[in-house]
Amino acid sequence: INFGIAVTFYQLGNLAEAISILENTFEKDKKGGYPHYLGIIHEQINENKKAINFYIQSAELRRERLGEYHPNTKESVSNVMKLSNKCPLVKIPKWIKELNDQ
Repeated sequence: INFGIAVTFYQLGNLAEAISILENTFEKDKKGGYPHYLGIIHEQINENKKAINFYIQSAELRRERLGEYHPNTKESVSNVMKLSNKCPLVKIPKWIKELNDQ
């Protein structure tokens, strides 16, 4: 239920409240959707290093729960690679690079 509330705050433009809910809920429930939306929000406010790190977390969790080739995992991988040129100092996991190159 908190996820839905956070997404609603995001859609209404209340990014600070969305971030707060997502971060607090993610601490208790380690699912890939939370860092995915945190990545989206941080990318939107040009905090690209935070965004790419959240996308990496999302990809790792989604890979673990859903599998490497699941559309949600691939979406997180795509977001990581999209920001990789803007964040050259962030180490991208090898499996993400390899999946992206397929």
